[in-house]
Amino acid sequence: MKRRILALSAVALAVTTSSPSAQETETLSEPSATDYSDAQKLIAPIIDNLVSQNAEQAVNAAFSEGPLAERAKPQLPNLIGQLNTLYQIYGPIAACEPATRSQIGRLAIKYTYHCQHENYVTKWDFSLLKTANGWIIATFRFSDAEI
Repeated sequence: MKRRILALSAVALAVTTSSPSAQETETLSEPSATDYSDAQKLIAPIIDNLVSQNAEQAVNAAFSEGPLAERAKPQLPNLIGQLNTLYQIYGPIAACEPATRSQIGRLAIKYTYHCQHENYVTKWDFSLLKTANGWIIATFRFSDAEI
């Protein structure tokens, strides 16, 4: 009886160690090189406007088009105000650089940029989705940079 229990335990151990852990993910599809390029082209004018301290133009570049543009309009003045406060606290942006790129399938891409301000470094996350009409900025958010 003891041998049978040990044998079952060994089989259970073999099964659990050979399956992927809960933290691993398998990418089944990914965007093409053109998709990555098209998505990043949407981010470029936002970054340019952020560096120029033109918060309103940055927000408009991000959210003026797309299927949810009308719904987002009431929130845009708040976001513009947050960006202007960011400039007051951290100073102007001297430079931004892409830090990471990831995707979930072929329809969703996330870019992370780090921007160097006069007084600090911030992190910017841009989530993009591929709709039937092409890529759109779904969200962008900023926070203090982290390592």
